[in-house]
Amino acid sequence: MSTFFDRQFDGPTEHFATPHVTLNAPHPYTDEMVIECLRVIGSSPQSRITRNCRIYVDGALVCPFASRDIVRRIVLSESIREINWSEIFGGHDFLIFINRAALYVPKMLSASKAFVGAFDRRFGRTGISIEHHLIIGHYVETSFGVHIDDPTDRIFHFNLGPHHKTMSLWPRHEFLTAYGGDAARLRRTVDHAEPTTYVMPVGSAFFLPADYHHVGSSQEGVSIVVALAFSRQSESLLLREALHELRQLVPLQIPTANYYRDFLANAEVGEYELIARYDRVDLTLAHQHAVARRFSNNSFDEIPELKLPTIETTTGNYIRSDTPIEVVKADEGTYVYSNGHRAFLNSEKQIRDLNHLLAVNEFEIGQDLGFDVGVMALRVWLVATGAARRRSDD
Repeated sequence: MSTFFDRQFDGPTEHFATPHVTLNAPHPYTDEMVIECLRVIGSSPQSRITRNCRIYVDGALVCPFASRDIVRRIVLSESIREINWSEIFGGHDFLIFINRAALYVPKMLSASKAFVGAFDRRFGRTGISIEHHLIIGHYVETSFGVHIDDPTDRIFHFNLGPHHKTMSLWPRHEFLTAYGGDAARLRRTVDHAEPTTYVMPVGSAFFLPADYHHVGSSQEGVSIVVALAFSRQSESLLLREALHELRQLVPLQIPTANYYRDFLANAEVGEYELIARYDRVDLTLAHQHAVARRFSNNSFDEIPELKLPTIETTTGNYIRSDTPIEVVKADEGTYVYSNGHRAFLNSEKQIRDLNHLLAVNEFEIGQDLGFDVGVMALRVWLVATGAARRRSDD
């Protein structure tokens, strides 16, 4: 299915096509992934919902505590098709918008990696990032009005149904001329020109380029849409990501008690301390870390929480999988990236074992092999991140 994106992309001009609908579009997304996403969000022990999930009723944003109750009512149904939306929302218009949806559904992330395939490689090691959105609702117009997405985004919308959805678009240059900016507006206030409207039947895919103001509508009934957002990384975004990685490498230590007593004074001290720490770490190295994290995760922004198995459950013979492993050497040790996860090695035994594994592409895990505990932990980590698979699975 990865050829789907190749068909949408014009290599000679390095542009996607103009807005268009692909009928009966191939994709790997299922109702089960949708209900699983909601179930994971609703089962969190916290009293309010994750910030990645926003719920609107009649255009108004529902508070995070009430949103949690709504999600928990939704997932009482076994299937997304069995949900009585009218009962839950009282017949009102509603919109559920979930950012980074694959963070909650590992199957969605793995399916998208297979779906996208090698397409993202053509943009180079620093050129693209991909994120999932889940859009569910029955509404006259998108609750946040006529708006424009991130200027670097190109978004594919896959409509799972059960009803069609429409998207109305206005070219950005016309919008800027009419209103002098990109601020979102209510649909009824956008009167400079009639939009071009695209119908997204069930099973179709709609491609939305970056430079269009738009508003969605699902008036006939509930539509469920999985959206894949492809973003090109500008220099400023790459620098921001590098600085974020640097903060993780050298976390700033602020004396909490003094910080609360004297906010301004400690803010200045903290800033000076941060600059001093930056000076001790090469910014180029931090940039390498940012690149390695994204590249090891096949360009996807969602990096699930890693749950390390035990040696007992991973005993056996392993070979390297297709997951790329990135190695970044630093003065204080070696950083290893696999599927967006990072491990820091400062043990000579671990580093030697890593180099050996990269050379021979196979290894063994077992309690009686006599290896250093750190070496065995590294091997278990490679299995947990998907960088290695059992030889018996071939």
